[in-house]
Amino acid sequence: GSTLRYSTVLGYLKTPKQPSFINKRMYLLREGSSNSDSPQFSLISDPSNASGNLMFFPERSTGKWFYESGMAERGVINWVSETFIKPDAVFLDIGAHVGTYSMVCAKKALHTYSFECSPRTFCYLAANIALHKLEYKVTPISSALGDHNGTVNYFIRTEDGGGNGVKYLSDADSTTKKVSVELKTLDSFGLTNIGFIKIDVEGFEKEV
Repeated sequence: GSTLRYSTVLGYLKTPKQPSFINKRMYLLREGSSNSDSPQFSLISDPSNASGNLMFFPERSTGKWFYESGMAERGVINWVSETFIKPDAVFLDIGAHVGTYSMVCAKKALHTYSFECSPRTFCYLAANIALHKLEYKVTPISSALGDHNGTVNYFIRTEDGGGNGVKYLSDADSTTKKVSVELKTLDSFGLTNIGFIKIDVEGFEKEV
């Protein structure tokens, strides 16, 4: 029942440095439950026992598929990390979803900027960044990217977010649930020293 919310204010973007004293543990708790019939206070993530392949996921069927068979793009993600990600350059993950590319590539890249415009999926992306102790290696940005600044409709076609996007794909989208999200150009963020860009935005790649 709990909802983890994460917000980021982008007055300017710069690569943050991780303080040496940061507490890297993550706990799941039920507030005020200590003396109740259902107390909950459990350690999810610990620096002495890396999070590994743990992830928060927004939907059961695809999540169960990942749980049973592993991530569908694991081979491609590892190839990208090993071949293109450099420790002295920035990685851009555009259409980050829950962070499957970000969680792997950010460990090697100088810094990672993860763009995810779905309000719901963005919360899971931010949670996974924290789960993997990458808060100072990844900057999550809740904005769609395109060829102008403004707003755009985000079409919600699936629960897991994998088939959703801002591109109008067919007449079926005229009755598809949608929300308005911020649209910005990549240039407007003023990012530099970019070594690799991954784009997966369900048909909106040309506009990005």
